[in-house]
Amino acid sequence: MLYETLNFLKKEYNNYIRIKTQSDPVYPLVLGNIAQHETSKNNEVGENSLNNGLILSIINIEEEHAGKNMNNLIRSKNQVLYKNPAIHLNLYLLFSANIDNYNEALKQLSWVIKFFQAQHVFSHQNSPSLPPELNILYFKLHPINFEQAFNFWGALGGKYIPSVLYKVRMLTVDQEVIKGDTSLIKEVVVSPNSDLQPTKKTPKSFF
Repeated sequence: MLYETLNFLKKEYNNYIRIKTQSDPVYPLVLGNIAQHETSKNNEVGENSLNNGLILSIINIEEEHAGKNMNNLIRSKNQVLYKNPAIHLNLYLLFSANIDNYNEALKQLSWVIKFFQAQHVFSHQNSPSLPPELNILYFKLHPINFEQAFNFWGALGGKYIPSVLYKVRMLTVDQEVIKGDTSLIKEVVVSPNSDLQPTKKTPKSFF
């Protein structure tokens, strides 16, 4: 689910650059953990290199509680099926221009912003290559202040790299695992000796 989302986004962005520039991207978007860019300088080469490139990383994952359906019952013909409710997730995605040439790094971030300005909603109608397990994705620029940026890059263990953060909502995780089932109750039969039987009231005598 997570990989499918990021891999789809990577392909969409790189294809967008090809259309706009009429050539292959000089700095194609790659998936990677930006926190490891210092240690990977001498270990990774080619397409998966985190050195001197545009990197897409997951920074945070949160559960979306708004509108969450806690109902774990599914009616199917003459049965009631029990399953855990689906989980809806929001992702925080960081686009980092880890490029030696600062001017070029800013240009690459500009392309990322243009990409989402042109299309911030991805569905099966406007993006046929969207994986079938994904329904619809909404992207929104997520600003952070100076203090948050300082703590953020400090937690990543490195110096600040020109970057932009986007929030994407929402991914639905639903394994469709049935936990149990029971027959559907169609009518209630009351026993003659049941306490639920209506009681007959004796009319009051006025004499």
